[in-house]
Amino acid sequence: MASILLLFLHLLSRGFSGPVHEVLADGDLEFSNLNYPAAISRYDSALILDPGNTNALWRLARAYVTLGEVALHDDLKDCTARPSIMPAYA
Repeated sequence: MASILLLFLHLLSRGFSGPVHEVLADGDLEFSNLNYPAAISRYDSALILDPGNTNALWRLARAYVTLGEVALHDDLKDCTARPSIMPAYA
């Protein structure tokens, strides 16, 4: 319930009166700017407005997968920078 209220306040503050596809477009812009957490937030907002929107579901999944790949890449970079923290695999 609180997330719906926050979404409503957010949309009012932006003067939003358009359909879900505008929220998805905002998410796509954030995604293209590599701001994955913000993209996830926008896609979640689209799903609050239209829970059955398959485009929002697909984009949300894509953002989570990409965010995970970025996190994994950063972890691997950290391991190669400091080999002493690499896990030992037997």
